[in-house]
Amino acid sequence: MMKSFPINQYLTLKLENGSTFIYVDNKKFTQCFYLLLEIHKDQLSSLEEANSIDEVAEYLDHSMEPLVKKEQPNIAPEVEFWGHCSNLQAWVENDYDPRFLHSNLSFPLLKELTELGDPKAKKVFKEVIAQRFQEGALNTRVYLLKQGYIEQTLFTKDELGLLFEELDLKEFLNLEVKEGLSLLLKILSFGITYSREILHNEIINLFDKYPKFLIEKSLLTLLTPHEIEKFFSRIDTSEFRWLQMDLTYFDSFPDYLLRFSNLETLSYGGVRKGKFPEELCKLTTLRRLEYSYNNLRELPEDIGNLTHLRELNLSGNKLTELPKSIGKLIQLEKLHLDYNNFKVFPEPITELQNLKELEIYNNEIKSIPESIENMTNLRRLFISENNLAMLPESIGNLKKLKDLDLSYNKLESIPESLGDLRNLQDLDLCNNKLKKLPESIKNLSKLEYLLLMENNLIKIPESMGNLTKLKFLTLRNNNITTLPDSIKNLLNLEQIHLYDNPLNPYEYYLRYDLPISEHIMKNKEYYIERLKKENPSTYVSLTKNEKLHP
Repeated sequence: MMKSFPINQYLTLKLENGSTFIYVDNKKFTQCFYLLLEIHKDQLSSLEEANSIDEVAEYLDHSMEPLVKKEQPNIAPEVEFWGHCSNLQAWVENDYDPRFLHSNLSFPLLKELTELGDPKAKKVFKEVIAQRFQEGALNTRVYLLKQGYIEQTLFTKDELGLLFEELDLKEFLNLEVKEGLSLLLKILSFGITYSREILHNEIINLFDKYPKFLIEKSLLTLLTPHEIEKFFSRIDTSEFRWLQMDLTYFDSFPDYLLRFSNLETLSYGGVRKGKFPEELCKLTTLRRLEYSYNNLRELPEDIGNLTHLRELNLSGNKLTELPKSIGKLIQLEKLHLDYNNFKVFPEPITELQNLKELEIYNNEIKSIPESIENMTNLRRLFISENNLAMLPESIGNLKKLKDLDLSYNKLESIPESLGDLRNLQDLDLCNNKLKKLPESIKNLSKLEYLLLMENNLIKIPESMGNLTKLKFLTLRNNNITTLPDSIKNLLNLEQIHLYDNPLNPYEYYLRYDLPISEHIMKNKEYYIERLKKENPSTYVSLTKNEKLHP
């Protein structure tokens, strides 16, 4: 028989099949394990100064890692259930006092309760973590850092500084080497700069023991160029497939990179001169090259030598054109050109017939060439935030396209050939100047997401009702005065946004049993009064059919 004991409006304990479970907001959260700690009588005197359950467990060598069922005395499930109820109730009645509950349980609960809006939990959560982090044992700090509680409580930069101010960060070097370094690296990311020196010295000491780990964690970025060169001179570089380099403090291309004869992935950042080093084009084994945000203005013709590239990321540079040799990268599948200075669509990329993903948004491109029809393997095309005024008819040849983002352009019309993209699932046309949609939109039978907000649309074609797989449709901020009856055929709709149009959205939600948006529900009374005033006969009809409940 299942027993249930509500602690407060958020927490309930339930006894199910002999085990006790905690429910938060009516959702199963976790199973209760520990009820008792086994303490030998000789240990009692040593525990008199303990301030919390955590400290007792720490002394008894119970790890702060997630709880595992331990062998307990033979207690009847019902007795154990009421024991857990008593423990949790004491914790709640004492304002979530952290001394009453092990942090492995109290911290996740406080986090969950905070997200649910429990004001008392929200207040205690931050205070508890700060106190435990500063006053607790090393294992407590390790647990908090690894579980992400420091970030999740949204400490300010100044608060983080105070949190670490009195700590001796060298204590993390007492942990297993990889764990300690990873945590110190995380602490450095919080802006705790004195962890840098500790990390630096430890990296020097570990050159020979953990070369692969140091590279994989990008820890070499904390070394000087001379130290990095010394490091690579002592290891076999041929076994490495992945490398991340920060060249902020380098005056020139480090030649030792050419010794990475089997390198497949290279992330190359911190370039001060904004020039692509031609030496990189000799790393012909590369499959993925990350060269983003380096002030790059042009690519060398030799880029075409990297014929094994599958992914090339050139985001956030200052490129205005690409060399013709880019068309030689016949194995390229992903190309990132967003946040550059392209005014003209770089036509050489239309030769990349194996390209599956192209991101070229946030540029100043005014048109797309007809030759885009050659890119027949494209699955995703993101060309939003440009200056496109029209689309070529040939865009309809991209038959494998699944995701097309044309938002934030200056499009006034869409070619009928769009209807040939029968594999399209996501189509974003928001923030353009569209006045109408092509009738061929009815052919996009696999479409699930359609975004049309912030346009000049006056009406929606009757053929829209053919898009029966549509889940999300936004039409807000247009000039739409009515919807076609076929809209009722969109039975899979989960969200539809109609507000900020001349039509009364509430009327159509009711008339066609459409899912009502949160915005409309919040302003329901306004829309009902508007309907009574603007269309009293419809108001009477809907009221008579019991669809309208003012």
